[in-house]
Amino acid sequence: MSLGILFFSGTGFNILQMSGGLIIWLLILLLLNFKNLRKVLLHDLLAIIIICSILFIFYSFKSNEIPYFIFVAIVSSYIILLNYRTANFQNKFISDITLLLRFYMYWTLVHVVFLFIGQSLFQPTYVNSYYRQIGYVLWYIDSGGPSFLNNYRLCGLAWEPGIWQMYLNMNLLLMFYWKKRLVEILLSILAIIFTFSTTGILLMLFVVLSYFLYIKSVKNVKAIIIPILILLSLSTLIISNVTDKFQGSGATSSMVRLGDFSLGLKMLERSPIIGEDPKSTLNSSDQMILKVREQNWDDSLQGDKTGYLDAEMVNGFFIFLLDFGLIVGGYLLWKTYNFNLFTNNKLRNIFITIIILTLLSEPISRTGFFFFFVLASIIIVQKKKKNILNNSLKIDY
Repeated sequence: MSLGILFFSGTGFNILQMSGGLIIWLLILLLLNFKNLRKVLLHDLLAIIIICSILFIFYSFKSNEIPYFIFVAIVSSYIILLNYRTANFQNKFISDITLLLRFYMYWTLVHVVFLFIGQSLFQPTYVNSYYRQIGYVLWYIDSGGPSFLNNYRLCGLAWEPGIWQMYLNMNLLLMFYWKKRLVEILLSILAIIFTFSTTGILLMLFVVLSYFLYIKSVKNVKAIIIPILILLSLSTLIISNVTDKFQGSGATSSMVRLGDFSLGLKMLERSPIIGEDPKSTLNSSDQMILKVREQNWDDSLQGDKTGYLDAEMVNGFFIFLLDFGLIVGGYLLWKTYNFNLFTNNKLRNIFITIIILTLLSEPISRTGFFFFFVLASIIIVQKKKKNILNNSLKIDY
């Protein structure tokens, strides 16, 4: 329950930035996890205070508005991590995440049904003009989808299909890992396809190949025939979506994401220690930012130049490094890579890679969802091997 709420907070409609939302959100999490508060440790609080203080000091030097909602995201992730301060924390996490992601897959398929037979039920929403909803539980956006669906795409409980696909690709990975029935694997693939997210489709190919070539280490080609046949049968839809994002009307979307990579490098080069404010890229008058974006545009073919030049940075990877600087941010990303709630290191490597690759195209690095993975290997610490008895895990209290 708590893990699901944290994941929603990291991908929903940014309620952490709403007026009054900070206090309300913390109260909800504290009430749901009240019994875990006895697990709070002094060294935990010290680590969180240090991270928050670094962020506060850096933004004070940057002379920009301090993003206080990030502090709430950090504390939120810590509160949820307390659920895994148990002797069997790895088994508990893998059970929780498997059930949650499986639910997300079926929730997505419900969205797909209404994409085909229920568009007459779509209603506008106060959140933004391009969102549509059914009962405020099924959410869609009106752009980026295929013409036969009137350009609609589903976004699940996220603000973007490109974020929702991340959960669906995580689910596909676990479906393979747990050797689920072919029908569930097929449904997992269909759920990803119908987000019509270019990032999601490319990540799906990565998940399929990495599972069979890295985790399973299959030497017999026959083992990957069925996944390949499934992907080939959907190849026309996949190619059409990817091509449109790079050459068609959706080229601005890819421009922003690819351009942010080179722009992020330039901003870090200018201020590597404390970074810069990523929001300074929105309607920027900074000559360096404008020059880099103009150059990126000149090297491209199509897209909305005005939209690209005025856009805020959406590359979560560089947003994180610009928030914390290259040294602190690099260290925290390293801790993320060492996420320790999986027993299988190969599974962990692919799982975290899915997050990092999504991070390169979506601004999820300021969410409780992301800090859950950042803080895990800092907060949840195994005792030394000599203290582990009877095949149980002891947590360093």
